[in-house]
Amino acid sequence: MSAHQDETDAPSRPATGRRDRKKMATRIAIEDAAVGLYATRGFKETSVLDITEAADVSQRTFYRYFTSKEDVLFGSWRQDLAVTVKVIESRPQDESPLEAMRGALLAMAEHFEQNRERYSFIAQLSASSPDVAAYQGQVIIPAVVEAFAEGLARRLGVEALADLRPYVFAGVAAAAVNAAMVVWVAGLGTEPLENVLLDALDLLSAP
Repeated sequence: MSAHQDETDAPSRPATGRRDRKKMATRIAIEDAAVGLYATRGFKETSVLDITEAADVSQRTFYRYFTSKEDVLFGSWRQDLAVTVKVIESRPQDESPLEAMRGALLAMAEHFEQNRERYSFIAQLSASSPDVAAYQGQVIIPAVVEAFAEGLARRLGVEALADLRPYVFAGVAAAAVNAAMVVWVAGLGTEPLENVLLDALDLLSAP
């Protein structure tokens, strides 16, 4: 499985100069090495040192790009999250917060669908590795909810911590995404993620 596909398919992150291209190549090499080792050796059995040796980089270089071996598994999730928040903010102003979230999440689902193999692999590791599950639950999900809430707050012209709406809508949207991902992976991706996510989002507005 190649992390390279995840980088090239991810939205709106072009590398414009030589330095940017070199950084992108280094990042891709580290991701490819890590995912390859996780797939063949196992997540628990792979160390950061193993990854750096496979990618032919120093540990110092590794930590310029990633905070841990859990972080490298999820690749460019911070950049992808920032792009999704920009989509939330750019949705038509006459849309309700939930409608704006819906449009942004469907765009995110398309990205996941394009990288189905990688996200299925992540889900499998999350189910089998307590460390991966903890990172997802303690780092990624709270960051997603906070970013969604901040984006919605800017749309509404309010402070995220002074108004219930941003965090309420962000929380239920994140829960819908998580539920859709669980069902999608359980079905081995036979149903397009967009369809599963639409079903989950429709439940939020059901009477």
